[in-house]
Amino acid sequence: MATTPDPEAAPAADPLLAEIRQRLVNIETKQNSLLAAAEPVARFSPDQWYGRHTYSQHGEDLVFLNIFWRLGIEQPSWLDVGAHHPWHISNTALLYARGGRGVNVEANPHLIAAFRQERPEDVNLNCGASDREGMLTFHMIDRASGRNSFETAEVEAFLQARAGFAVTERIEVPVTTVRRIVEEHCAGQFPDLLSVDAEGHDLAVLCGIDWTRPGPKLVCVEANTPAAEEQVLGYLEARGYRRVFAAGPNWLLLRHDLPYP
Repeated sequence: MATTPDPEAAPAADPLLAEIRQRLVNIETKQNSLLAAAEPVARFSPDQWYGRHTYSQHGEDLVFLNIFWRLGIEQPSWLDVGAHHPWHISNTALLYARGGRGVNVEANPHLIAAFRQERPEDVNLNCGASDREGMLTFHMIDRASGRNSFETAEVEAFLQARAGFAVTERIEVPVTTVRRIVEEHCAGQFPDLLSVDAEGHDLAVLCGIDWTRPGPKLVCVEANTPAAEEQVLGYLEARGYRRVFAAGPNWLLLRHDLPYP
């Protein structure tokens, strides 16, 4: 009568199969060791109020939500100037996912279609923002770069610091002011949050605000050099804002009449 082979014993009868089996065991052992080492990193506390994911470059969106919660605002509105992409490195994607709505301003004509598809309940504007209305030259490193800018010096500094990049296209883009955007798309009332990432054009964006009216409760703006801190943050501080948080090169400033969280 024939006997059924023992699969565990079979490899031992063939040195090659035995070696393969041992290698597989070693691989599995290493995988289990790596998973065990990574397990504390992979765990997330169930007490995290806003989930385990951030869309912002340096976690700014989680800070926004904590500040607005302390101000009694569960779903903040926003004006996002230099919005770039509906989800990738976005300061407002998490707010959108949690039910908030706002206005996204993106000068790059190649990126605005993604906003209209992925963020259809927002107002999505394909234009730039500046201190006056008109047309400005937009220097494009490529069609999706977050380093594209209206500022020639900003682009040149980036290219000098990083070999292999170049301006591939220059296009004329319509620009408007934040004042006009608020009037036409926010019923004249500033949204809760102003996020500005205009690659060196940030001060011009801020100069286009009507400061005779109440401004945004919270401002997030890039100031990645001492000169930018002095000019951009100094400009906001002179208009009643105070620094409350820094995330990478981005600063969060709260309006003076609001309680510090």
